[in-house]
Amino acid sequence: MALIALEKIERARKRLSEIFPETPTIRSEFYSSKTGLDVYLKMENLNVSGSFKVRGATNAILEAGSSAKDGVVATSAGNHAQGVAIAARMHNLHATIFMPERAPIIKVESTKNFGAQVILTGDTYDDAEVAAKEWQAKNGGLMIHPFADETVIAGQGTVALELLDQVKDLDAIIVPVGGGGLISGIASAVKQRFPHIKIIGLQTELYPTMFESFRDGKIASPPKSPEASIADGIAVKGIRELNYNIIRENVDEMHLVSESQIAGSVMELMERNHLLAEGAGAISVAALDDLALSLKAWKKDCRIACIISGGNIDVTLLARITNRGLIRNGRLMRIKVVVRDRPGAMAKLLDIIYHTGANLYNLEHNRMAKSGSIYTVEVLLELETIDNSHQERIQSVILENGYAFSAS
Repeated sequence: MALIALEKIERARKRLSEIFPETPTIRSEFYSSKTGLDVYLKMENLNVSGSFKVRGATNAILEAGSSAKDGVVATSAGNHAQGVAIAARMHNLHATIFMPERAPIIKVESTKNFGAQVILTGDTYDDAEVAAKEWQAKNGGLMIHPFADETVIAGQGTVALELLDQVKDLDAIIVPVGGGGLISGIASAVKQRFPHIKIIGLQTELYPTMFESFRDGKIASPPKSPEASIADGIAVKGIRELNYNIIRENVDEMHLVSESQIAGSVMELMERNHLLAEGAGAISVAALDDLALSLKAWKKDCRIACIISGGNIDVTLLARITNRGLIRNGRLMRIKVVVRDRPGAMAKLLDIIYHTGANLYNLEHNRMAKSGSIYTVEVLLELETIDNSHQERIQSVILENGYAFSAS
């Protein structure tokens, strides 16, 4: 059976417990109430590097011993970079990290601040990995792969061992998936101790290679020209046989999540759970609504843990996510309304909006709109609302008052 031996994961836990404190696990009242499940959040976003990645990187360096004396080399979209940089600094090793040019600024700067040399190259993780291999062939050093390395996977598996001690009688664990290192470690640990616990992996729709491989029973071709994802930490095009085999044999379900779902979850974690999670970390709660029905049918009072894998989010990206998340969660509404272009018409429309309980966030006139009469003006309204049902009521009131409108 393809998995990482439990003894290796337990040895990694013993090593790491002497260096890093455990990350907490809390029960989420919000998600438990929302879904009817008993939901817990394992907060790897509070780890020393802001993600779980420091576990695998540190375990790999400790396992390597003197073979890492010439320094370490790694490729990362951000979180693995910080984990390797921290682990290398702790052991007085030089670290050279290759990152995509579009890596979040906060992750690049944090990696540099931890003492690593950062080389930005290519658009994606896969591009940076090619450059890292070429550099290592010329300059040497221990290559620490972010997910296709047994010692790294064993380190990530320590997340599960902590979780199993923190929350008793778990029924399922939901895990973010990029290259599959985290879920490989968690599945290996859990299935050797409690094989009845369901392991569920989630990927973003923009980078679905592991999902497609799991579904089709063979390693799928990576997407040719993927877009930038909110979940940059799991934006991995290609996967490796090691992770695929572990996942194929030990993971129970894989699902895809949309970018708007992830954005909504980043917002919910901030507002409802007071947690800052990056897109890759928030994805673990993004599918709870979709999964709730099947999980409750599988087991009543299902107790489930979601791995909040990281919290390293760029402030500028957070601003973009905030607006998208507000729109998805029914908190921000954009609507175009056609009104008569005459005195008092705008005041009448705004009075109607006022009585719906919405707050006017922004307003724009467009007298150059192609549709409508030359005696009308198109008005773009941005409204702060309570939820999606509130938005439906606003639309009904606008219609009842004889206005034409369209969503924007």
